[in-house]
Amino acid sequence: MTAGTKTTVIKPGDQIHILATGVTLSTGDFFPSYIGRRGDTLTVTEALIEASRDRNGESWLDAVVTGDDQRIGFGPFPSDVPVLLPGSLEFQAERERRRDQAWRIPTTAERDLALAQVYAEFGPLGPTGSSISFKTQ
Repeated sequence: MTAGTKTTVIKPGDQIHILATGVTLSTGDFFPSYIGRRGDTLTVTEALIEASRDRNGESWLDAVVTGDDQRIGFGPFPSDVPVLLPGSLEFQAERERRRDQAWRIPTTAERDLALAQVYAEFGPLGPTGSSISFKTQ
């Protein structure tokens, strides 16, 4: 610990989880940064703690423990919280991936069952087009 460095509540071995896809963390390891996805759980290392400090020795990890950071939570990702949020790009991408997978099933009965499961989990297909009209004078 350097002279201006304050201690943080989080210790190496603790876990943090990502609540917002796209959160970029400096890990201080061989790879300089990590881009998180919602649902990821990370084990805190000494390198991550050191990389989290600003020029005053303060660590953003302290905001994780107090709940002041809405993008990252303390502990493993909760099992009762959905990883995919309806309307998010990840939700739409997963829906399309599963729908494409279902359409590749060769038999009609199995394909219909797979598509029904996709619709039950992700809802019906949203609008696929739009039209614009202009009123002329």
